Amino acid sequence: MLDLQIAEGRWFDRRDEAATRRPVVITEATRAALFPGKSPIGKIVRGLNEEWQVVGVTNSYRAGGELSTPRPAIMLYVSPNDTAEALSTLLVRVAPGAGAALKKQLAAQIHSTNPSLNSTILALGEQRLAKLKMLLALPTMLGIVCLFLTMNVALGIFGVMWLNISRRRVEIGLRRAIGASAGAISSQILGEILIITTFGLSLGVLAVIQFPILGVFNVPAGVYILAIALGLGLIYGLVTLCAVYPSQLATGIRPALSLREE
Repeated sequence: MLDLQIAEGRWFDRRDEAATRRPVVITEATRAALFPGKSPIGKIVRGLNEEWQVVGVTNSYRAGGELSTPRPAIMLYVSPNDTAEALSTLLVRVAPGAGAALKKQLAAQIHSTNPSLNSTILALGEQRLAKLKMLLALPTMLGIVCLFLTMNVALGIFGVMWLNISRRRVEIGLRRAIGASAGAISSQILGEILIITTFGLSLGVLAVIQFPILGVFNVPAGVYILAIALGLGLIYGLVTLCAVYPSQLATGIRPALSLREE
């Protein structure tokens, strides 16, 4: 059911119709919160107006879709003969390949049972696809904006490096004249830009590190730390990539031509 895997105990079945307490299936997150280090099977959970008995434990349940954060959940058993529950959504398992004909038949049966009911029948796959589109719309737009900004930053770094090397042709030519190797020149150019990058990132990290400390947006600290690490890696990689070609151009400067320009 919904690809939930039973980690302990069992799923609901006909035995639960004769239970004295309403059976419930809880998630692993709920077990960790209510029964840490213990088996919850057979234990009692007190609800608002009744007591529930745990019969099973499932893996993580993501109510908002597979991209949402798993949260603790308790699933209640509802008997097919129970008319006291007001259900707004009913999930029906059908044979593979069932299409529009089955939808029409179900709609007709619902209407014949109670003509005043307004019902909408949707396939679970359709709902999942619609949910994914909604969840991915904002990240996709932000990703496009970030890609555009990253390209502009890369072009800016490349241009600054090119201008810097053009202004330092005499210095680089003099170093080559006194015996500096091509590798030493290239390492100097790369080292300088990485040092400047490290200084700027240090100030940025000092500001960003306040978010996990203050618990902004209720995001786990581990997510912030991972994002900071990935961001640092991306920036260092981008700077290095943009500086490699200009540093190679610097190694091709001929000492005689550069000193003649001076």
